Amino acid sequence: MEDENLEQKNNNTFQFDVFDIIRTIIENKRKVFKFLIIFLILGIILALLSPKEYSSSAVILPQISSNKGLSKKYSSIASLVGIDLGQSDANKIVPTLYPLIVKSAPFQKAILSSKINIQEKDEAVTISDYLTNYKKTSTLSVIKGYTIGLPGKFLKLFKSSAKEEISPVKIDSTIYRFSAAEKQQIDYLNEQLEVTFNDIEGFVQIKARMDEPIIAAEVVKNAQELLQKFIIDYNIEKSKDELLFLEQRLEESRDDYSSKRASLGNFRDRNKNIISSYTRNREEQLKSEYDLAYNMYSQLATQRESAELQVKKDTPIFTILKPAIVPIEPSAPNKVKIVMVSLVLGGFLSIFLILFRFYIPIFLNYFLKKEYEN
Repeated sequence: MEDENLEQKNNNTFQFDVFDIIRTIIENKRKVFKFLIIFLILGIILALLSPKEYSSSAVILPQISSNKGLSKKYSSIASLVGIDLGQSDANKIVPTLYPLIVKSAPFQKAILSSKINIQEKDEAVTISDYLTNYKKTSTLSVIKGYTIGLPGKFLKLFKSSAKEEISPVKIDSTIYRFSAAEKQQIDYLNEQLEVTFNDIEGFVQIKARMDEPIIAAEVVKNAQELLQKFIIDYNIEKSKDELLFLEQRLEESRDDYSSKRASLGNFRDRNKNIISSYTRNREEQLKSEYDLAYNMYSQLATQRESAELQVKKDTPIFTILKPAIVPIEPSAPNKVKIVMVSLVLGGFLSIFLILFRFYIPIFLNYFLKKEYEN
């Protein structure tokens, strides 16, 4: 039957016939079934060997002022008609930037250094130590490492010694350096840890997927606390600097005020029975210096109180809507999905090979005939 169809195709202009395709597939249905059985077995093996992952998440609601919800476009339009929307929160970190903070080097260094509790040890260990020494390697990862990843292992053997690992060192306040091992750990956490902002409801979700349920909850909790600390520290940085400056000036003013007060008191005690133009003028001079020091001290004390209130005002408030919990059931792998995808892939691959084997002679004969005619 296949030869007759082939001869018919060779004598006519080349075209696809849907009925020929369906008939070819039906005639080779045994091959299709073999492929389906093979891929079914492979899918079951893959589903059984795939490592389990547990997901934990936390939802926080950051305090957002009304101005933060307005875009720059609307702010500029409002300014054209004389409406001042306020710029007091212009330098504050808005929730849309939270995912960028999680990807930043300072945050990544902090999350690797944060402590988690594991079953293997009674005391807490850092996430970096856990990923290096305690994280379990799945059978599927080992198989991938010695099959697909084998070329990469050979390439590592030929790397120059100049690329030896170095310990992460903070060079200055803005430059960080990570070792190759920590870079791999950071890449792993970037895949497993996710921070998203729901711009409709206004909440932030922190989600982590790990191979152990307690570790997943611990990572979410640490990421939540570190994120809140980073946001608070940044938002109150300016007001804290102003408060520190005022406290230093207040201390200096207090010393000057105490010195002027002591000088005035000592002068009055020494000259309380002496009445002269010199003592009167000197006392007035000391009294003026004392009043000036007192006024300066009083103003700085008032400004210091205002700065303390400003620090409290600038400190963001986070409401924990959903705390991190230890998951009971694994979130991955979806074994049914893996088996179904394997079956679909096996079916498509078998049909492709059957049609390729059937139509490749027709292709070649048709194009060779065209070339000969030309």
